[in-house]
Amino acid sequence: MASRRELALNVGASETVDSDEGLWAANRGNDQALDMAIDCTGVPPAVKFLLHRTKEAVALFGVVRGEIPYDGALMWGPGVTLLGYGDHNRLAAETALSAIATAQLDLGVLISATLPLSDYVSGVEMLRTQQAIKVLFDPWA
Repeated sequence: MASRRELALNVGASETVDSDEGLWAANRGNDQALDMAIDCTGVPPAVKFLLHRTKEAVALFGVVRGEIPYDGALMWGPGVTLLGYGDHNRLAAETALSAIATAQLDLGVLISATLPLSDYVSGVEMLRTQQAIKVLFDPWA
């Protein structure tokens, strides 16, 4: 979705990719292939798209919404690694914190709404229907 790619650029991503297969043929061995990629969607077709266009590793940062198949051909010459939440560690957290502290990464733009905790159900509905990216629940409001 173009609006989400624009948002990613606004918060500090160096590059975003349109997952239209007609624009970018699957090939991990050409100059167009990414060295590493981060998937923030958790949607299996988007992860599969990146796996077939990335040389080293695809890190999952979104909430995974279904089974993600790993094609055996992805193991060859050299293989691409699929990283999940288990690979999040102190160094990753410190890198993210540094990016936030130095204003390289502005997460404030992701907060679509601030609601009191008593409006939890309506906030979750906003997320479910994609009316919000993130909802900040304020228990003291």
